[in-house]
Amino acid sequence: MAIEQLHTDRSDLLAFRVAERLTREDIEAMAREVLAAFEREDEIDLMVVLAEWESTDAGAILNRKRAEAQARSVRHVRRYAVVGAPRWAEAMIDGFGTLLPLEARTFAPEDEAQAWAWLARGPGSD
Repeated sequence: MAIEQLHTDRSDLLAFRVAERLTREDIEAMAREVLAAFEREDEIDLMVVLAEWESTDAGAILNRKRAEAQARSVRHVRRYAVVGAPRWAEAMIDGFGTLLPLEARTFAPEDEAQAWAWLARGPGSD
């Protein structure tokens, strides 16, 4: 699998490390974890580390579970951190915070510790 769920000490924080090529099964497994967190917690923080991510299979994005998780994220995600996003995705992710009721930030791969610290400080504490 190209997605590894990272251990956190908070039930309201999900973190994933993505490597290699994402498949439909990878995306669906991650979406199931996110949806399960939405059932347990009213709001969560979410981090995705694109460590050695290469690409995504064409059909992987067209996934019902992924679409459901993405739609529900608007209500349930407080903070969203992405480490190592490609440049084309950085502007989109950083713009989420201005368009949606969540805080979103991108971090360079070498700044992963800063992403963890930002999530640990909690909402509204930039």
